[in-house]
Amino acid sequence: MKIKDISVGSRKREIGDVSALAESIDALGLLNPVTVVIQQEHDGRDIIYPKPVLVAGARRLEACKQLGWTEIDTTVVELYDIDLQLAEIDENLIREPLTALQRAEQLAQRKGIFEMKGGNKIPTSSSGEQSTGFAKDASDKVGLTKRAINRDIAMAEGIPEKLRDELRGTESEDSLEDLKALAKEKDNPAAQKKAVKAVKSGEAKNLRAALKAEPKPPTKTATNMAMEELAECLREHPDQDELRACLAFFKKSSPWIGKVLRKLAK
Repeated sequence: MKIKDISVGSRKREIGDVSALAESIDALGLLNPVTVVIQQEHDGRDIIYPKPVLVAGARRLEACKQLGWTEIDTTVVELYDIDLQLAEIDENLIREPLTALQRAEQLAQRKGIFEMKGGNKIPTSSSGEQSTGFAKDASDKVGLTKRAINRDIAMAEGIPEKLRDELRGTESEDSLEDLKALAKEKDNPAAQKKAVKAVKSGEAKNLRAALKAEPKPPTKTATNMAMEELAECLREHPDQDELRACLAFFKKSSPWIGKVLRKLAK
């Protein structure tokens, strides 16, 4: 197929340097053809024509362009539009060199498409229990363990897209420990933002160090929450009988607060 006829479309992941791949193809030939699907396009005059759209092999296609090739061996497949994305993601996860962040993003995107196709739940037993089927499906397709898949998705979902973009090109982009630490702070976006800024400016060696240096916001303990609930109870129940019932409930449900209540009673 003529290279100029193949539509690559928009890709979120950069192709990167393909010089080494180009040298290999020049020496050994294209061992694995690129994959395209034929879509029907309009030329603006209501004339429909077939248009080959790349499904997998963007780096191979770019390498062949650099070599000056005008034609390339191509495998044509028939896929629905939504399956095109799945095929390309699986190709990336299997064949392309990805950073830890890129792999996490690809898996999160794959999960979204998988669930869009209605494959988020599968029956697992005669009792009717349900479990998420994505991790097993992805594991079977791309060869990663289910534990690694779930870990990577948690990283992608725990880090805002803007911060992920800022991390590209840094050492932290390919550090599982850094990315896991940053994702754990998903409920503290201010700390995440400061940590990324510190890494990019050189103030911190890595994200873990930046997060460790960041003071943690105070968290409510069980005691704090129980006392707040008790105070609310005291405010809402001025009537003596209702107040006694309220205090009795707290004494029974939280024995450790009994000492505090006795002091209040005195």
